[in-house]
Amino acid sequence: MTSRDRIKAIRNQPRTMEEKRNLRKIVDKEKSKQSHHILQFNCCVQCLHSISQTYRRSKSSLSEILSSISLWQKTLKIIGGKFGTSILSYFNFLRWLLKFNIFSFILNFSFIIIPQFTMAEKNTLQFTGLEFFTGVVSSLFSLPQVHQLL
Repeated sequence: MTSRDRIKAIRNQPRTMEEKRNLRKIVDKEKSKQSHHILQFNCCVQCLHSISQTYRRSKSSLSEILSSISLWQKTLKIIGGKFGTSILSYFNFLRWLLKFNIFSFILNFSFIIIPQFTMAEKNTLQFTGLEFFTGVVSSLFSLPQVHQLL
């Protein structure tokens, strides 16, 4: 029986998830013991087998971590169950907008703000903050400097 067939057989059984996990661990241990005796003749095959098992385990644990980290996943499932898929799609869109805003902030911060901080020259302009309210720019740029720019 292939590993996919075993997994499908375990999934189709009417048991709790904990019982299915324990059963799968037991079956995997038995299968690894049998395959361990078969694979003892070649060191390279053992190494490749252990690497593939480690890769599969890390892949499954990483997918579990990513699904648990997913933003508002449980809350959105509850909303979808109570109010339907149209309301759920609206909240998914809002979640996407939030992720896009965070991505945009990271891009702006890393390519605009950080280079300005690292390459900034000393500021010699007198700025008090009243310029925002009065609209006066003359304290920042004197008249001869503006004419020199033109």
